[in-house]
Amino acid sequence: MLAAIVAGGFLLRVWNNDYGLPYVYNYDEETHFTSNAVEMFGGGFDPNYYQNPSAFTYIIHAVLRLLYGDWPVIGSILELPLDTVGTQFELDPTPIWLISRSLAALLAVAGVVAVFHVGRRLWDTRVGLVAAAVVSFAFLPVAYGRIAVTDGGTLVPVALAVYGAVRVRETGARRHYLLAGAMTGLAIGFKYTAGLVLLPLLGAVALRALAAAPEPRTAGALGGRARAAGARGLARFALGLRHHVEVRSLALALAAVVAVFFLTTPFFFLDPISALYQLKTQAEAAGGAEKLGQTSSSGTLFYLNSLTWGLGFAGLVAALAGAAIVWRRECGRAVLLLLFPLALFLYMSLQSRYFARWILPAYPVLALLCGVALAHAAALLRARPRLQPAALAVLTLLVLAQPLAADVRTAEVLGHTDTRNLARDFLVDRYPPELRVAIEPALPVVPEVYYRRRPGDDAAVAGVCTGLAKGTDQGEAARGNCLPFDEQRFVREFLRDVRRVVTEPEGGPNANLTILRPELIDLYRRRGYCTVMTMSIVRQRAENAGDDRVLAYYRRLGRESDVVFEASPYRPGADPPPFDFDLSFNYYPAVFERPGPLVRVHRLRNCEQSYGEVPEQPAGTRGLDKGVGTTFVGRY
Repeated sequence: MLAAIVAGGFLLRVWNNDYGLPYVYNYDEETHFTSNAVEMFGGGFDPNYYQNPSAFTYIIHAVLRLLYGDWPVIGSILELPLDTVGTQFELDPTPIWLISRSLAALLAVAGVVAVFHVGRRLWDTRVGLVAAAVVSFAFLPVAYGRIAVTDGGTLVPVALAVYGAVRVRETGARRHYLLAGAMTGLAIGFKYTAGLVLLPLLGAVALRALAAAPEPRTAGALGGRARAAGARGLARFALGLRHHVEVRSLALALAAVVAVFFLTTPFFFLDPISALYQLKTQAEAAGGAEKLGQTSSSGTLFYLNSLTWGLGFAGLVAALAGAAIVWRRECGRAVLLLLFPLALFLYMSLQSRYFARWILPAYPVLALLCGVALAHAAALLRARPRLQPAALAVLTLLVLAQPLAADVRTAEVLGHTDTRNLARDFLVDRYPPELRVAIEPALPVVPEVYYRRRPGDDAAVAGVCTGLAKGTDQGEAARGNCLPFDEQRFVREFLRDVRRVVTEPEGGPNANLTILRPELIDLYRRRGYCTVMTMSIVRQRAENAGDDRVLAYYRRLGRESDVVFEASPYRPGADPPPFDFDLSFNYYPAVFERPGPLVRVHRLRNCEQSYGEVPEQPAGTRGLDKGVGTTFVGRY
């Protein structure tokens, strides 16, 4: 049963996980882990990035070294020298992204196995199987097992850290202290906020201290004052010895936390100034400014709502029922199980930005509570014990019906061409190279691959450097005929330089969107950017925020241009869903037919289309901008 659950969960995660490639449209996926893992080739083992821990980055780097390294006897598994991995990633990153996404899927299903182990050890095999099925098929763990980001890596260490904490309270064995400490350090190595899983360990120590045996009350029971004094002294000695052992075990557990975190993120300790500064910047971004267009003003309501689709309505009800059952049976165990998810829920609810994946580390505990509830419900058939397994299977399927339907539906959606890929193909087919096109800021910050000329863009390109497996015919003959990866297909500097020069009232993380003003269209015409590509996720953010000036930009663009191309992600006749920072990108709503936003290519009237680089001009005399080349001077 466990093998079937794990295999099914893995297949759901890798089904169509080549979506969008070679272009990656998730900001965190594109800019953080895989990119840093590739940059380490030839550049040392410092990722120079600490806003997230490095465990997932190092795993990707190690696997790439394994696959592309030259090993004794077997040689290299994939035909690509290690010193050219960076070039491979620049030219055709598809194989590397597939490796990274598959690693994310493997980490996620490893969490399935860990949750099964914990459920079986704390309760029984039935609880373990149900909990494993919930983690394997709940929508949010599946969605983030398809993306090469770090969140899924927290599932294993969180499950085992909570298990270790529960066992610390129940047995006090040093191995459980070490397990809880080591797994807490590993959880932090994947996600800083997962470090809150240390709270159950501290709670277990506190509960053990509260449960310490009281000293004798009266002397009569021991037959005299001398005997009573001796008994009290012996009790104090024993209690002190126990506390001494507890303190040493806790110290070892905390040392394990630090040691394992050091192994996963060593440069956090070796370059603490940079690490703490980046961590501070990340914390300020999450807790300081709202994302423009954010749909919820209450973190509590947002995360509760996210559970209704990330875990499922029935799964949420089952988890709450499981919490009540454990609380009634054994209050101390319930406290340790609930401490981490409640603390994470509260902490994330206090931030200014909300994303469903930020509470993904709590899903192992929620799954265990689901398992408790369903196993308890099935056990109510005491008079018909042979029916209990069948009843448990039916209850589990009912709980998983909603997420399983979403898993399959979204996998099929990802199997269709992304609307942004369709729009790029249209531009490549319709216009000569080096087109000046204003593409809205709905791609990652450094989307060079999208703007660069690629094999297939031009018929003259005969060779493709892919780095695929040995035995293909794309070896030495094609190696010298690869398209130089520094040649541009589209001229991209315009909007970037506008943002750099213009002082925006919103500033910060919202500046990409707030540069869109009606006056910008005049700049398009002056610089020959007569082709404008818009994406619905930008306009919908402005509509959610009620930004009149951005909406005025769209109204003017609509009046003064013709739409020459449109790619819709929605089913024919379906109404587009409201914008949401989760649902608009994970394609959970049933109206999606393909990935991506609604993309339109506009052709401005009364505008002479230009090609090639815009002549560089000084950006001004302000601070770091002095002498910087730019394509735009002054304000609107």
